[in-house]
Amino acid sequence: VENCSVVSGSVSGSDIAGGIVQKNFGILSGCYNGAAVSCSNYGDTGGIAARNGGTIMGCINSGTKLGNPHNCGGIVGEQSGSTNAVCIACGNLGEVSSSGITDCTGGIVGYIIEGKAIALWTKATMESDGSGDGIGDSYFSEKITSCHSFADVSVVTTDLVATMNDAIEAYNNSATEDKKCPYTWQWTSGSWPTLVMNK
Repeated sequence: VENCSVVSGSVSGSDIAGGIVQKNFGILSGCYNGAAVSCSNYGDTGGIAARNGGTIMGCINSGTKLGNPHNCGGIVGEQSGSTNAVCIACGNLGEVSSSGITDCTGGIVGYIIEGKAIALWTKATMESDGSGDGIGDSYFSEKITSCHSFADVSVVTTDLVATMNDAIEAYNNSATEDKKCPYTWQWTSGSWPTLVMNK
């Protein structure tokens, strides 16, 4: 799934809800969601995907996540299903909240069981474990590389953005050709990081 956008409106589900897809086990890249996403039951909610077992890269969410989910994230609700799963070079500008279980709620990913999270950021929003990386909870915290929850634009720095780009480069050095990330972050003072596709 490439370069798909949901500009506005709302997406809802009873058990699982995602702004672009419910479940991703392939490659999802260059997508944007601006819709409010909600899940009414004990399920997963994500701005881009409710569940990720594949590769998500270069995606931005600005929609609001509400409802009563088990795992709730600005980009992905739950990442599981494959040790090769990865979420890389994505950003969240939306507010993330849960009216129910709050131990797996994050601005970027609600809960990571398998795979990696690399070079992700979120503006300050709910993060259940308070670690400052935008991930609500994770089974293997060593799989999280250069992920950030920014209180506001004033705390974004050239060094932090460079660190995220270094993490993308390191991932690409070992990734298979079809899963290399073509995106990097660029930043100017007073703004949020934006994605650039490298040709």
